[in-house]
Amino acid sequence: MMPIRTITAIWPLAIAVYHGPASLDDYLAHLAQWNLWFARGQRFMVLRVFMDDAALEQADGVARATKQWLVDGAGGTVRSQVDAMVNIVPPSAYARMAALSVEKVFGIPGLIAAGLPDGLDWLRSRFPEFEIWEHVETVVQDCTGTTLSKGTIM
Repeated sequence: MMPIRTITAIWPLAIAVYHGPASLDDYLAHLAQWNLWFARGQRFMVLRVFMDDAALEQADGVARATKQWLVDGAGGTVRSQVDAMVNIVPPSAYARMAALSVEKVFGIPGLIAAGLPDGLDWLRSRFPEFEIWEHVETVVQDCTGTTLSKGTIM
C-alpha cells in the first residue's frame, strides 16, 4: 500500500489517506497533489485519514518543506480555496493530537477527530448542501480496506 493515497472521486471533497511511514519524497509528491487541487480554481473540503501512529510521524525535512510550501503561496491558497479540513487520527494518538489546531496552522475551520463518524458529522453539519455524504464512508473504506468497527478510526 502506498503511504499516501488521494481520492477526488467525490469532489469537492478531497480525501487523503495516510498509512505507515512516508518518506520526504512521498510528502513532496503529496504537496504536488495539493497543488493540482489548487489548480482547479475551485473551493473544496479536505478529509485527511491517518490510519496508524506511524502515519503521523514525519520524515526528516517534511516540516521544513511544508513550511516553505506554505510560505511560497500555498498558505494563502489554502485559506482562499479550502472551506474546511478534518483530520482523522487513530484513537491511540487522539490525546496528543487533539490539542493541535487546524485553524492555527492553516487558518481555516477544521477538526481533529478520533473516528470517521465524528469527522463526517462535523463536515455534514457545516456543508449540508454536499448531498453525497453517504458515499464518503464507502470511498474511504474502499481505499483503506477497512470497515466501521469500534476501536478503529472508522
